[in-house]
Amino acid sequence: MVRVSTCAAVWAVALAEMRSARRQVRTWVFSVLAVGGSLVFFINTGVQHADLGWITPVTEFPAPRFAMSAAGMLLLLAFLFGAVFLAFDVRARDQRERMVEVLDTRPVSNVELLLGRIVGLVGTAFLAALTLVALVQMLGGVAGALGAPTEPVQVTSLATFLFVDAFPILLAWVSVVVLLAVLLKNRLLVAVAALGLLAAWVQWAQSQPLYLSSLVGLTVYGNLASDLLPRIAEPATALHRLALVIAAVGVLYAAAALHPRLDSRPRPARVAVAAVLIGVAAAAMAGLFMDARSRIENREHWLAVHQDASSGNRADIEHVAGTVRIDPGRELAIDVVMRLVAPAQSRAGGELVMSFNPGMTVRELHINGAPATAVHRDGLLRFEPPLADGAFNLGLRADGVPDPSFGYLDSAFDFASDRNGRRNAPLYLGRDASIYDADYVALMPGVHWLPRPGANVGLEDPGSAERDLHTVDLAVEVPHGWLVAGPGLRQGVGGGEFRFNPRSPVPAVALIASRFERRDMEVAGVELEILMSPEHVDSLAVFEDAVEPLGERLRELFHEATSAGLDYPYRGLSVVEVPATLRRCGGGWRMDTVQALPGILLLNERGFPTARFDHVFRRTRKLEDGTDPEEFKIKALERYFRNDYAGGDPFVGLGRNLVQFQTGVAANGMAGTALEFVVEELANLVLSGAPGFFSAHVFTPHGGTSLDRVAFGISWTFDTGQRGFRDVVADRPAVWDVALGTSLAGLDPVADPVGVSDLLLLRGGAVARSIFDAMGRQQTAALLRELRHRGSYDVDTFYEAAEQAGTDLRPLLGDWLNDAGLPGFVASSAIVRRLPDTARGEPRFETRVNVRNDEPVPGLVRLRYATARWRRINRTKERGALLSEPVRVPAHSSMEVSLVTPSPVTHVWLAPYLSLNRTDFQLAVETADETEREGFTGTRPSDWAPPPLPGIVVDDLDAGFVVERSARRSGFRIGDIGLATRRLTGEMDHGIPNYDSASLLYSVRYDGEWRRQDVPSSFGRYRHTVARAGAADGYSRAVFSTELPEAGEWRLDYHMPFVQRPRKGKLTIRGQPRGMLATLGDYDMVLQFGNGEEHAVAFDASGSENGWNDLGRFDLPEGTVRLVVSNRSSGDLVLADAVRWRPTSGLALGHGTTTGVVAVNKE
Repeated sequence: MVRVSTCAAVWAVALAEMRSARRQVRTWVFSVLAVGGSLVFFINTGVQHADLGWITPVTEFPAPRFAMSAAGMLLLLAFLFGAVFLAFDVRARDQRERMVEVLDTRPVSNVELLLGRIVGLVGTAFLAALTLVALVQMLGGVAGALGAPTEPVQVTSLATFLFVDAFPILLAWVSVVVLLAVLLKNRLLVAVAALGLLAAWVQWAQSQPLYLSSLVGLTVYGNLASDLLPRIAEPATALHRLALVIAAVGVLYAAAALHPRLDSRPRPARVAVAAVLIGVAAAAMAGLFMDARSRIENREHWLAVHQDASSGNRADIEHVAGTVRIDPGRELAIDVVMRLVAPAQSRAGGELVMSFNPGMTVRELHINGAPATAVHRDGLLRFEPPLADGAFNLGLRADGVPDPSFGYLDSAFDFASDRNGRRNAPLYLGRDASIYDADYVALMPGVHWLPRPGANVGLEDPGSAERDLHTVDLAVEVPHGWLVAGPGLRQGVGGGEFRFNPRSPVPAVALIASRFERRDMEVAGVELEILMSPEHVDSLAVFEDAVEPLGERLRELFHEATSAGLDYPYRGLSVVEVPATLRRCGGGWRMDTVQALPGILLLNERGFPTARFDHVFRRTRKLEDGTDPEEFKIKALERYFRNDYAGGDPFVGLGRNLVQFQTGVAANGMAGTALEFVVEELANLVLSGAPGFFSAHVFTPHGGTSLDRVAFGISWTFDTGQRGFRDVVADRPAVWDVALGTSLAGLDPVADPVGVSDLLLLRGGAVARSIFDAMGRQQTAALLRELRHRGSYDVDTFYEAAEQAGTDLRPLLGDWLNDAGLPGFVASSAIVRRLPDTARGEPRFETRVNVRNDEPVPGLVRLRYATARWRRINRTKERGALLSEPVRVPAHSSMEVSLVTPSPVTHVWLAPYLSLNRTDFQLAVETADETEREGFTGTRPSDWAPPPLPGIVVDDLDAGFVVERSARRSGFRIGDIGLATRRLTGEMDHGIPNYDSASLLYSVRYDGEWRRQDVPSSFGRYRHTVARAGAADGYSRAVFSTELPEAGEWRLDYHMPFVQRPRKGKLTIRGQPRGMLATLGDYDMVLQFGNGEEHAVAFDASGSENGWNDLGRFDLPEGTVRLVVSNRSSGDLVLADAVRWRPTSGLALGHGTTTGVVAVNKE
């Protein structure tokens, strides 16, 4: 019999296997599920990106062109699972179909037979992958052309999915399943073993750190697809996939050797080949793993070296001049002269230390023109300065490629070691500290491609290292056709050479270069430009008809800054698109954003360049409210960038260029950091009227909050126009717990970087708002102008600048850096009186409120109010938007506040800046009959004190309130109990979970657990809260416990917040941004006293009133008495606010209560 060729034999078996697979129902089931599920995911990604991507640049749904890796992962998982059931009977099927004898007589070797079957099964799955690719591209192209929110997928992303992900992984896995089928023979055993291996692999891959993600995962999802850096695979990933193919061939030979079918080939030879191939693949993979680990170990070594050198002498830079030659992807060459000033202690001997990237090689080093000896090792440049003079010139010539691993060594969170499955940090903040590629170059200051004084630790923290401001004059050479963005205005020299020589100092130098498309305009003497990828410039076409109003808005912005004395310091400002892989946050404990650089604002390619504004604007061409379409576009664009909570807010970036990059706080630990944070907040308030927000810790696994919570803040911001996501991150019980016992200067950011970051946002933001409201915009701008003029400042300088601007901040703020205490406010009802009309007959109304601060710390408050006329004009029932001037209330003092308005005040809230009250609370409004007395506007001292309340009061925040929970009695509650336990371990608020935080993550309204919620109309001294629980079977109980001083008859009252009457089955607690959808009913209450005695208490909450509700009179013994309120109710919701015990016998209690709370505010 003539022996057929190997290729023909393999191909014939493969075709037969594909025909066999095609006839099996399970093949079509897996194919439809895999392709259909992936296609639905792709379509949903496009729809979600179009609907949400114009609200904020930070969204879980990337542009469809970047979604292939995630969509393809679903297909791969489905076929890895399906391959088990397609290949687990490769031998048993032959026996079942009586093909064993026929196959055994064919001149086909076992290798050819199994290889053909493996190729056939892989080909079947690969055809499904090709079908998905074809459908995605067809849908993206055709549907996108018809106006649907989708687009074709990036070609390199498709190639990566097909040839780097799908083919080698499917080949390796099918080979393993075939080997198991040959070894185990029993289909059930094969399926169990294969599925167990698959589950273990997926679980193991998810638990590995990010630096191994492309070596252990299904896809190279960690390597973000980019139009600016179109790459199919990195070298390490390509080598890993090649090792997978080699391992698959080795497994094939092992299966052929163990196959029961006899052929002419010796089994020992095949076993040897299998061992060699598998050994080679294993060695290659081990080498790749070791190489990846070595990079992490390098960082750890560098960090240790730089920490040891952090106390070394460091110079100050005065000026940098020279030439930078960029040969993309090959070599960076620098030839610069730095004017340095050595510290006094180094002039008597001792080396200076500078951070310089270890990827660069020093070729020459001169001091004052003479050759000098220097040591460049582990990213540290050490040399001896001249002894005679403090100032000297350091000449340096070096070349190489900057190592991005050297950037941000002291980060509180190491991206590369992230074991969080969602990979939030690199997905939203980037991964590489710098980029030096043939298509794109990003030389960020954080990698120290230019030498920087000091070790590479603590440089990002203003409390550890004072900002080093210096002038620059650099010539930059790039390839022909490239553009480069740098510090300020780019001046063309010719022949691919540009010069950067800004008139003002800079704290650092960044260079971004590529083949950009450029759009520019001149605004207020500043040349503004946007540099984008040619593939993304179409996103600018949507705003072509809004160029004029956009220019007017920018001119207004720069004019306001100039009129405030904060003129833009550089003659040019470049907004530059950067790849998604570029890291956009810095190092240190805070990991602050680096998207604002001197003269440069970075633009993430997954944000504005790929946002679908066109889809939204097509739907809003005809605006119902008559808004001008151009104005709508400008407002949408401004809101979009303001909602960039990943650090790309251009208003914050402009503020940093105006203030932070022109001055710096003198290093003074955490106090200096807090002071600079306040200055930055003030700059944002002056520039745009709103503070900025960024916290890298939001994206880390241990960030204390979550992206879901911040996403809610974004939606709340979108609906109400408020900066809600700052509150979502900072206004949390865990942050308040720290704020109540720690001063800003006493914080330890190294021990708790997340908590300190959130607390700085809470307390520092409140201080900045207090200063801005007290001084006003003009005086605050004058304060910042003075700080900028001085170049450096500390706390005393800050106060001096404020005094020079016209306000003494010391009595206003107190010792806000070192004082851990907070004020606590109580207030009287608001009394509204009619005043005599003006001479022109216009009505006047006076509203007076007494405010008392019962704490030993002064504080600031405002009155937020609404008048009848304001509500009528604005046609709203929402919270008042009119604000009084800030009122300083000294410690243990009262102030009377008076407002005079042209129409009567209808609603009043007391709005503290930062206090034990935590939130605003509503005051009762009463109308007085007096009409003849003259009023006053402003504030004056008062001797008012809250009237004492009779009886014994137990509030839900008191020690006498606890929640008791027993096991659920239902027999089949395993999943429910597990879920409840997970929810109960969330953020706690005085012993029970916080409702607002839990409700953003889970559907917890009716799960029966007690949670604490802030409700303005509830009872409380400072903070007004209730405990709430969805109606359940009574397994959880709220208990109010107290000690009765005497036996006798006692009256029991139960406090209820104001609850809006149900309408269509819904109710809300007034004053809450989000209401409770429920219906009140009968409560299950039991009074416990004496030696185990109990008495049922009837209470119909549906008929309750805001305030105290009488529950009856009870004869009780002296001692402990408990009111137990279970979560059982005929309604949907149970509220536990406060209880009050009052004796009917006239027992004198000295008006003492456990809380000392003022009268409850009522509508």
